[in-house]
Amino acid sequence: MHCKDCQHWFRGTSRQYKNNARIFLPSAEEGKAVCRSGGAIDGQVVPSTFGCVDFNPCEGEFDQIDFLKYDQEPWQVWEMIPCPDCRGEGSSNDSACHRCAGTANVRKYADGFIGDERTREHPVEKEIRLEKQRQDLMARMRAELEELEKTPAPVEPELASEKGRLDRGGLPL
Repeated sequence: MHCKDCQHWFRGTSRQYKNNARIFLPSAEEGKAVCRSGGAIDGQVVPSTFGCVDFNPCEGEFDQIDFLKYDQEPWQVWEMIPCPDCRGEGSSNDSACHRCAGTANVRKYADGFIGDERTREHPVEKEIRLEKQRQDLMARMRAELEELEKTPAPVEPELASEKGRLDRGGLPL
């Protein structure tokens, strides 16, 4: 009775997103997993060939893998982690870290992107925002062009009379 057949042997988490992308986050390197037995080795990484007294047979991968389903895209799901640039210190010597802006934490997105706290914007989110701005600009330009293309109302010609006529120098006649 080896851990690879035990329901306490936690292999990792499988995440499924709105676009049907699946991302598997293993709990340990290949051939090993974290024991969740609640016993003496609870929380430790153990190899698949290990065996213990807390063995409980598993009925399938649903016992060894946590399955999460999100109604969002991977770039919309994030968690806060310690800043990798300043190692979670935030600021030192009166200067703030450029990535975490002194907070010591940054967003790590499900697609692997590590953001910054200055903008809090994922590259996909930035592209969507810029595309919306481009579309708004195009709509405004089309509206202005349509306004310019409208034919103006015909202007009635003035009657040629002495009043209002000017000589070549611009003086009234």
